[in-house]
Amino acid sequence: MKLKKLIITLALALCIITTCAVFASASTKFTDVNGDEWYADAVLKANELGIMNGTSESTFAPLKNLSRAEYVAILFRLSGGEENMEFTFTDVPDDAWYKKYVGWAESAGVITGYGNAETFGGNELITREQLMLMTSRYMKYEWVSFEDSATAVQFNDAAKISSWAADGVEVTRKAGLITGDAQSNFNPQNNATRAEIATIVVRYAEKLPEARDPMHMKHQYINELVETDEGMYPVIKLGSFFPYRQHRPDVFGEILLPQMGLDLETYEFTMDEDAFLKIKKDYQNAIMNGDLPAGECKPKVIIKYRIHNKVTDEYTQEKVSLFNIYYESQTIDSLTYDLHLPEEMIKEMNEASLYSLGNYARLAKAFEKAKAGEPVNVSYIGGSLTEGASSTGTGSWPSATNEWLEANFPNAIEFRINNAGIGGTNSVYGVVRLQKDVLQYDPDILFVEFAVNDGVVDDDKRQSFEAIIRTALEYEENTAVVMVLTALYGDDADANFEATRNIHKDIAAYYGLPVIDFHAGLQAGLKWNLFTPDDITKDGLHVTAYGHQIEGKMVHHALENLVKAIDSASAAELKVQPVPAKMFGPGDKYMELHSILPSNKDELDTLGSWEIALDKDSFVDGFGDPKWDAFINTGDAALEFTFTGTALYFQCPRYDVFELKVNIDGKDYIGRSYADRHFSIEGLENKSHKVKITVHSKDEGVTPSIYGITYR
Repeated sequence: MKLKKLIITLALALCIITTCAVFASASTKFTDVNGDEWYADAVLKANELGIMNGTSESTFAPLKNLSRAEYVAILFRLSGGEENMEFTFTDVPDDAWYKKYVGWAESAGVITGYGNAETFGGNELITREQLMLMTSRYMKYEWVSFEDSATAVQFNDAAKISSWAADGVEVTRKAGLITGDAQSNFNPQNNATRAEIATIVVRYAEKLPEARDPMHMKHQYINELVETDEGMYPVIKLGSFFPYRQHRPDVFGEILLPQMGLDLETYEFTMDEDAFLKIKKDYQNAIMNGDLPAGECKPKVIIKYRIHNKVTDEYTQEKVSLFNIYYESQTIDSLTYDLHLPEEMIKEMNEASLYSLGNYARLAKAFEKAKAGEPVNVSYIGGSLTEGASSTGTGSWPSATNEWLEANFPNAIEFRINNAGIGGTNSVYGVVRLQKDVLQYDPDILFVEFAVNDGVVDDDKRQSFEAIIRTALEYEENTAVVMVLTALYGDDADANFEATRNIHKDIAAYYGLPVIDFHAGLQAGLKWNLFTPDDITKDGLHVTAYGHQIEGKMVHHALENLVKAIDSASAAELKVQPVPAKMFGPGDKYMELHSILPSNKDELDTLGSWEIALDKDSFVDGFGDPKWDAFINTGDAALEFTFTGTALYFQCPRYDVFELKVNIDGKDYIGRSYADRHFSIEGLENKSHKVKITVHSKDEGVTPSIYGITYR
């Protein structure tokens, strides 16, 4: 097996490490760069480093827009990489000047192409959001992680950033690579100028020495091949790669020793400082001559270890094992389970978790859109388990679902993800915020999870949960709803929990919904005695990253079976059925809700001292920036509106402590925001009401905000 060694351009590396901390003052090298301009120093430095050339010997054209191909060439020069003529894009001419850079950029993961990924669009002008997405991918390629910048700004126009670019923009924003214009706007769809790009590239180079030292560089020497159960793998000794040298052999031992049938009181898992040997599969082809298949693009860790018998003080011979680990989290808790548990056990868990395929006609419509290369909107609503509590954002079951969708429908232009999970909330709050947090994003697929938080079964819970399902199905004819039943252990896993699960299953059966039952799947796994509830959850409710991995596999299994069923279904089976009559009738308490959103402020009589803005503390979806705007209080004047109905519901921040004074037809009601995150005023006479909202009290430093107002 051949190894191909990557070598960074040493002259460039030394220049970056030794000179970037101080910019040279502007000179007159370029006649069109005035030394007083904000970009002057950056332009000269980018040129000195050999990263950006002038448009002639005497001009730089700082305000000229740059093409996508030109920026790829800049990143290539920055990387010191090797030219690569191998790429998949169909729109790169044989005589294109940038051809030699495209193969490098594609293999490095810096570019993925447009639409179905067949075209690159090299001559198209690069937008600011495309620029930062490529930059963030380049940072990942270089294994660079900057500390959050103290001067990082919040963009006022963040809502305008395309969903596919949001994560990349956020990475570069936090790093301080971009700062926005004088009004703190990012202007994501504007074309980037050469001056802006020079500034960003030099900021990157200036920060580089603090973010990556020789021990962190992916270009370091690949010192050996190690044979594992999965074959031969090249490995890299990482030394101090993980933060603070937290190799955590104790965590490995807690997970692995019981699987080996060894008592934790007698045995311990031991590793040397250099025990961590790492390979990142998404750059395998850049260091190997095609000897290994591309495989799953997730990092691998090869661990050399011994097992110590603490009673006899004996050690086993050194062993080698291959593990999956999430690079983003850099924690041992992110170990995947599939390399350690018997295949038959995994099969039993997956089969037990698939409670029902339901009527999959609507889901078939969403999959058809994905296959046709159209964007597909995927939403999630539920409590903390959907939000991703105890995971690392990219390690939750919703993120595993998104990964599966993207991997199995590569033609889809994008999956637009909206995770509306909010910890500690039940279906009563869920139905109140359904329009604002979910339906306004026009979901093609909606995953619903409230089995744990609905707790004690009562009429409100039955009606509100059914209303979520029914409202979503009636919102758009082809909206597919998938029900998820999460797990609960310990003292809280009582008869109420089982009763709620059964009610939800009954509702799913009535409306013909697919159902994924995590609790049943995990119960099947526990029977094998290879892991305990403590491995899955530390508090009986919120699953660990290990548990999220298992649940993610259950979702994969369910979706794979749904695809098989759809592929073999008849035309009659794929016909979308009418929504049946209400199951828990006859009342329509939760079926006639209307939301006043910041986006439809025209329904207000006056904003008063309230303004509409992206709230920095709004519910974060686990996949990127907060996406929801809010009514933000700035003074004493009331927000006023008129409505006809019998009840009002308010959605507020989860942690800010303040009280609202809601005056309805001259009568004051006081609502507190903290803990409950929502409050309601019910029992009003069914007529037109005049409402005035002001702040009654607030804690010091708190800016009161309202995410939405709902009435019926």
